[in-house]
Parts: sequence; C-alpha cells; structure tokens
Amino acid sequence: SLPMPLRPVDDPNPFSLSGPVGHLAENARADVIKAQMLLAEAGYLDLPEPGLPTGWPGSGLVPGIKRLQRDRGRPARCRGRQNGPGPDTRGHRPAA
Repeated sequence: SLPMPLRPVDDPNPFSLSGPVGHLAENARADVIKAQMLLAEAGYLDLPEPGLPTGWPGSGLVPGIKRLQRDRGRPARCRGRQNGPGPDTRGHRPAA
C-alpha cells in the first residue's frame, strides 16, 4: 500500500509559503513544516523518527532544498533557500 501523504489534503495552497525557508531565511515554523513535508514526499529529505516534520530548520533542510533546486535547473551557486509566498518549484516568484 502507498504511504499516506504528510500534508493535509484540504490545504488550499499546498505549495505556498508565507515567507522564505532555508539558509538565512525567516523560517516561520508553519512554512518549515510544509517545506519538510514536501521535500520528504519528493525524496529530498529524510524526516527524523518517527517520520514527522519538526518545524525547525535542521541540518537536512538546506541540503534538501539545494538538491531540489539543482534538479530543477537552478545554478550551482544557489543558497538553499526557498522563497515565499507563492514560489514555483524553482524558488522563483511567479510573474505578476
């Protein structure tokens, strides 16, 4: 059987953050939880036992963001920061 998704099914904006997450970012706890869940579901982050997000930007968050950004075509110099609100998968804000 497939594992249950970590993020709430009724979340109207599952990919939206209220602010930046990662290296030298605001790291609002709700945003870190969302980023940890999304990164874990995509295979970019191993959550600590028992497999739940902590909400604290631990040692795996920035490397997970960097791997995601690299795989999505971001330059190698990317800082491991996911911007918000409303970034696309590369961490860019959508055009207005």
